[in-house]
Amino acid sequence: MAVPPDWKANQFLPFQFEDPKGSSSAMLVNETNGSAGPWSDAVIQAFKPEKVVENSARRVFLIDRPTSFLNQTTRSWSVWAPAAKGNCHLTVALKKGADEDLLRKVVDTLSRK
Repeated sequence: MAVPPDWKANQFLPFQFEDPKGSSSAMLVNETNGSAGPWSDAVIQAFKPEKVVENSARRVFLIDRPTSFLNQTTRSWSVWAPAAKGNCHLTVALKKGADEDLLRKVVDTLSRK
């Protein structure tokens, strides 16, 4: 995963990066079990996504339902892509003012071509 150079790593979670405005973050973890995709309809529905952007061998990309906490709504994107062992799981959190075009570019850096 690649993020813009002005993003900073979280001091407590070095695998999470945040944009300078605090409107978005990206967290990447390796999962050694499971497959990156494609997934069955039953597996996808277990996540209850708002939208399925992609479900292929290249990646699974779900747009999660918005959540609210302390009067702030956050939307999340969840992406899984193949890794050498298991898969990489990227979670992108978008708050008000997040640059979705930029975040789509971050997501695209995860996927193998």
